[in-house]
Amino acid sequence: MPEIESELPPYILKAVQGFIAFANNPGDTEAVFDMADGLRDTDLYQHFIEYAHTQPAVAQILKERYFAPTPDLEFLLNYPQNSLGYLYASTMKAAQLDPVFYRQIQVEDDYSYIALRMRQTHDIWHLITGFGTDLGGELGLQAFTLAQTHPPAGSHDSERSHLLYPEIFWSTQ
Repeated sequence: MPEIESELPPYILKAVQGFIAFANNPGDTEAVFDMADGLRDTDLYQHFIEYAHTQPAVAQILKERYFAPTPDLEFLLNYPQNSLGYLYASTMKAAQLDPVFYRQIQVEDDYSYIALRMRQTHDIWHLITGFGTDLGGELGLQAFTLAQTHPPAGSHDSERSHLLYPEIFWSTQ
């Protein structure tokens, strides 16, 4: 990718470069990770982490640092054909995707833990939301995630926090 001269902070530049690379090649998952990693130091993410701690169920998961096991696609294919487990496994197998395709993250803090959980559950959210894996689908899923993880003030309803943080809660209940 060509170097872009800018007065933007390096982390924002990384996110922009990732977006451009992804727009040019929607199959470039490294570009998606560059976008996410580039946004790590933004106020948006800091607000997200602060908000996560106001949700008792999410704060507990952050404290415990629950790590989901890697999905066993062959095992999940034994589930009923109309189950989420079967649909996930059959979709992943048909697309020849490995459940651990994502860029690995060393968990050092709340942000890195949440980023790992979001990467672990990203593909299942495509199935749940119906968003495809093309550019529009990926952007739609990112918009869905943003809406779930950065709600407007006043929506501090801990009973529905699993809806606000779906990618963290998947496989924890």
